[in-house]
Amino acid sequence: TPVVEISLGGSDTCKTSAFVDQTVLLTGKSACYPCQHSQRCAQKSHLCSESISVQDALAGFVQLMESSEQKTFSRADEIERAIWTSYLNAAEVKITLSLVEAQDLLKKTEELLQYQLDFDSCENFNQIFSSLQVIADKKIDTGVYFQKLAQVFKDRFANAETAFSALKKALEQSQALLQIRLNLINQSLSMDGGTYADRT
Repeated sequence: TPVVEISLGGSDTCKTSAFVDQTVLLTGKSACYPCQHSQRCAQKSHLCSESISVQDALAGFVQLMESSEQKTFSRADEIERAIWTSYLNAAEVKITLSLVEAQDLLKKTEELLQYQLDFDSCENFNQIFSSLQVIADKKIDTGVYFQKLAQVFKDRFANAETAFSALKKALEQSQALLQIRLNLINQSLSMDGGTYADRT
């Protein structure tokens, strides 16, 4: 079924948007979009929804009806969706990166990998929370790999053991996602005669 999807608030286009070929995706254009899932809007009005006009929605519908082949996701979204699909389905999704894409993605991934190493060795909740704030402010976690980790700090747990268990699972998820991303980069770089391991 062809879909015109309007993505607002905390909706995550990498993980929860329509996974069908014929999709026109309209996303909020405000600086605060996307916001954290399950949080109240911090603005005086819903800026993300106000940034999409009736004309935008109509244009999306017309675009969908006039063309049988749609490419409505940005290239960055396509890459992140492939990574999440690989993770959620436990099966590799094929997507080829150009050398420029692989090198650009590698720079961002190296920074996230450093945070992952810090989180894995950290025993201080305050330090993890502070680092998560920096990641959010810098907007470098485009694949929302650390979203589950951030959620640990918002949930109320019955005891410390449950909280640490949730923290461990969240770190395992972010590690798995970063490894899939790194594998994708390595596949592309190896076609050009190099890998991440060669660079480190």
